[in-house]
Amino acid sequence: MAEHMSVRERVIKKPLSFSLPMLLVGGVVVGVGVFVGSGDWACSAIGYSMLGGVVACAADAVIRRFTSVKWRGKQRLTLLAIIVLLAVLGARLEFTLEKPRLFAEAFHQPLSANVTDLHVERHYAGGPGDMICLMRFQASSQTIDQLAASGMLQRDVKSEEDYSADIRSWDSVWGTVGTLSGQYGPPWSNRPPMVKPQIYRRDDPMNQGNVNMIWDPATQTAYVQLSYG
Repeated sequence: MAEHMSVRERVIKKPLSFSLPMLLVGGVVVGVGVFVGSGDWACSAIGYSMLGGVVACAADAVIRRFTSVKWRGKQRLTLLAIIVLLAVLGARLEFTLEKPRLFAEAFHQPLSANVTDLHVERHYAGGPGDMICLMRFQASSQTIDQLAASGMLQRDVKSEEDYSADIRSWDSVWGTVGTLSGQYGPPWSNRPPMVKPQIYRRDDPMNQGNVNMIWDPATQTAYVQLSYG
């Protein structure tokens, strides 16, 4: 009874107090963990770092209120590890669920069974709200025509003809899926030249994002860049 009374008295006399250093440490650790562990772009890392900092600060306040001093260090490390792990898993799940939405933003139609092997990358593009989304997938010629029509993409026949006539280089043509794509690594950098690439583009109708697409008839692989900002 005395033990319970002492705990109760300690709870009453020692209200929750929040630690600004723990808020900062939790935010930084979670942000870096999400950025490295999930492979997602910077804005997600910033959002999760803010949430992680608040959660870490609140949990640390509870730890300091109910535990002895000698156990607090280990409990804080365990707490941060758990929060980082949950944040990384949450970011991965969020991005996996968001892939169909990004596809729909590019082509104004839901992802269908005619599109296979979809891979999506998001990258911070330098300013608030600026985003570059890179997509690649397998699709037939008929599906590409449907996507281009629904997404209001225009066929760039002149660029295709200039490339066939050696007026435009492959590097110039590949740049239509984004002049920055070379810094993102394989399969976007050092892409082997295509024989007869089909080039499509959409220049921000009604502020719905710029879209550039190259489709390779030989492999039936499409490479798409959706950009905002």
